[in-house]
Amino acid sequence: MFRHSKRMVITLAIASVQTQANFGRLSGSDLLCHVSNAAVGGLSSYALVIMLIHYLQQRDHLPVLQELYETPEKPVVSVNGWNAWFQNDMSVIHRLWKPPQNKLSLGELWLGFFEYYLSEFNHDLYVVTIRQKALLKRFVKMWSSLFAIEDPFNLEHNLTSGLHHDCECDISLFHINCIPFYVWY
Repeated sequence: MFRHSKRMVITLAIASVQTQANFGRLSGSDLLCHVSNAAVGGLSSYALVIMLIHYLQQRDHLPVLQELYETPEKPVVSVNGWNAWFQNDMSVIHRLWKPPQNKLSLGELWLGFFEYYLSEFNHDLYVVTIRQKALLKRFVKMWSSLFAIEDPFNLEHNLTSGLHHDCECDISLFHINCIPFYVWY
């Protein structure tokens, strides 16, 4: 599964130059703000990347690769019982997905990322997912963790199932404390 995850992130980075810079910023802020430590009940860096992809997809700055197919049926690449297919043909991606005409600066996207998870995204009702554009209701998953992020290649895996309550507060503080870092970046 790791190989598929890595390939998908690389494909998304190629599809959007802004995404490359955002991934770099995310890893930098992660190190500066110490939020990514799944071993002690925090978020994994992979979960943070999924959050960023989800946000950019919701704003149409990234395509949903699992929804970009031209055949009547969704293609299937079965790995460990899960459909790991995603569109990786750049010509098809560019034909089926068009980025928004109004280009936002990286700073605007970052502030939007923080605002999205602090005030717009209802983590009590929805799961962060990158395999579909439509919001995924928590009820469908029956997940009861504080925050829910779906692994796109193992749909039963909640990337935040081990998230501790203290860490949820840290994540909010991460967003709030890192905003000044991005205003000047």
